[in-house]
Amino acid sequence: MTSCLVIIDVQQGFINEHTAHIPQKVEQLQYEYDVVIITKFVNRKDSPFRKFLDWHEMSEGDPATELAFVPRSDAIAVEKYGYSCLVKPVLDFLQENSIKEVHICGIDTDACVLKCAMDLFDFGIKVVVSPDCCSSSGGRMYHEYAIEILKRNMLSVR
Repeated sequence: MTSCLVIIDVQQGFINEHTAHIPQKVEQLQYEYDVVIITKFVNRKDSPFRKFLDWHEMSEGDPATELAFVPRSDAIAVEKYGYSCLVKPVLDFLQENSIKEVHICGIDTDACVLKCAMDLFDFGIKVVVSPDCCSSSGGRMYHEYAIEILKRNMLSVR
C-alpha cells in the first residue's frame, strides 16, 4: 500500500506565534511517505471568504500564499479555493492510485484540517491526523477543540 501525506495550507500568510513551529515539522515529516500532496489556499475574487466574511487576504499572486517550507521535489502541489482539500486533482489522484488511507497535517486544525479530514472520511478513505504537526492560527484552544472533535467523529488521531 502507498503511504500518502496531505500537507494542508502551510503558507506564509497562516504563520504566526501559534503556527510558527509547523513548517519545520512538516518539512521533515514529508520524507516519511511515498506520496505527498500539498495544498495551497488562494482567496479568489469571487470567494465566499470575501463575500460573507469580508476577508480579502491570501489573494492570487500575494506572497502570503507562498509555502512556508521547502516541499520535496516530487510533491504534488494543488491550489484550493475553499476549506476542503478534496478538489478534483486530489480526488482523481487518490482514486487512480487506489489510496485508501491518508495522513493529514497542516494549518488550521479547526478549519481546513478538520474539513479535509471529514471530507476524506465521507469519501471512504481512512484518515489519520497528526496533532503534533497541526496547529491553528487562532491559538491552542482552537487546535485542541478540533482534535477533540476529530477524535469523537473519526477516532483516527495519533
